[in-house]
Amino acid sequence: MPNDVQELLAVTSPVYALPATGRVVKGFVSVEKIDRSRDIVAPEEFNIKQFMAAPVVLVNHRFWKDESGNEVSVGKVLSLHIARLVKVEDDDENWGVYDVDKKELVSRFPKQKIPNLKKGDRGLFVVTEITNDEIWKRVEHGELSAFSWRGLVRVEYKATLGGLQRVLKNIDLFEISLVHIPDNPNASDDYFIEIPL
Repeated sequence: MPNDVQELLAVTSPVYALPATGRVVKGFVSVEKIDRSRDIVAPEEFNIKQFMAAPVVLVNHRFWKDESGNEVSVGKVLSLHIARLVKVEDDDENWGVYDVDKKELVSRFPKQKIPNLKKGDRGLFVVTEITNDEIWKRVEHGELSAFSWRGLVRVEYKATLGGLQRVLKNIDLFEISLVHIPDNPNASDDYFIEIPL
């Protein structure tokens, strides 16, 4: 396959809500593991700087219709981190989310929500603020239980024992969505009290 093939994709990962800090939802937009679509992406492949110029949060990859019928975002992305999971001293319940560029712990994430991940696993970690009342209620009730991303990617292939595997490169991230059905097998949600750093 040619290396210059680009596709528009949507891929999902786990989230959790933090009511104590307002309407903040955090989680992995992408994890560097093979997902249900048999894709893998390194977090460095996302163009974070470009995306943060217009960091919208949508629902199921669509704008939300307000009472007047206008299409609006349901929130905004506060930050994106190329992160890896680390062990946090005296905390067996949560992984530390370590920003590899800033070289600091930026959050914690419940181990029970990502049981197939382990220390050292990497991904793109997002912190969002939800501004829409109805969407916030759906997050609290676990209805919108995962993050998903959509963007233009360059698709490459590598040979594995199981055949050809797609590797996603140079991702022009269009949007991040809260979704009902995740593509990532670790994607799940629950309502959490804030976990202090």
